[in-house]
Amino acid sequence: MKKYDDNPQPTLLQKLGFIQVGEMLGGVYHVKNTPTDGTAPIEYIALMYSPVPITPTTQSLQFFALPIPAPLPKDVSPLRMQVHFQNLDARRLEESGLFPINVELPTGIQYDNLKPIEYVRPGETWRIRHCIQLPTGDVVCYN
Repeated sequence: MKKYDDNPQPTLLQKLGFIQVGEMLGGVYHVKNTPTDGTAPIEYIALMYSPVPITPTTQSLQFFALPIPAPLPKDVSPLRMQVHFQNLDARRLEESGLFPINVELPTGIQYDNLKPIEYVRPGETWRIRHCIQLPTGDVVCYN
């Protein structure tokens, strides 16, 4: 996955008003919003989720974003929050009270060419997070 640079290509994250500020780890992003109303940007830990693998009938995804508190407690860092998110079951995020933003999938996706990705969850060898990489470069987690 390419890192954010000064000349980014359009992605779903950017269409939602976010830029990637840290490396994507195991399907989990460290992003910052780009407010247009003059307010200060806020950093988030986020992931894109589909309850099933993406097919031609899939119309939208869910985007979950948890604000990184400011100031951070001494024992917390954005990286630590990102690693914690890697261990969460994405199906349970909405049950936790974190509500998603529905995101329309881009049109014209060649579903046969989507790259499946499997990430081993941190500290475990038997739990796998299944993801797919969209042609936009965005990584979507699914069950």
